[in-house]
Amino acid sequence: MQKQGDKTKKAIPVKYIVKNISKTPEKKSFFDKIPKEFVPTAKFGWIFIIIFLAVLFVGMFSFFSSIGSLMSGNLDMALEIGYPMTFFSLNLLEVETLPIFFIPLIVDLVLYLLVAYILDVLLNVFIIDVLKITPKENKINKN
Repeated sequence: MQKQGDKTKKAIPVKYIVKNISKTPEKKSFFDKIPKEFVPTAKFGWIFIIIFLAVLFVGMFSFFSSIGSLMSGNLDMALEIGYPMTFFSLNLLEVETLPIFFIPLIVDLVLYLLVAYILDVLLNVFIIDVLKITPKENKINKN
């Protein structure tokens, strides 16, 4: 029998609400800390293609600029493409050799990717920070 002072208290269940525990992995939180200026955009691919085509154009132009000596009978010429390392060399006298060199090609492509990334980041910083117009300045410029 219970006395009036010995009432047993019932435990009240406590519910903990945890929101979005599975939707925010640690990897996402790590990549959120990277500034948006350092994330490559679509300009990155275009810059890389322009650099690669410019290197090909310079190599072809250097070969065709000396086409006069080829017409005079000098066959000791080679079409060399690549900067800073030559990754394609087509020698007119030695047609048996493989014209492409894989290690210089990889080194040059990595260098072109690095230059394209740096240019993309610089363009992002310039466009976002320097050319950023606030709404107050926009109203001033319209008047």
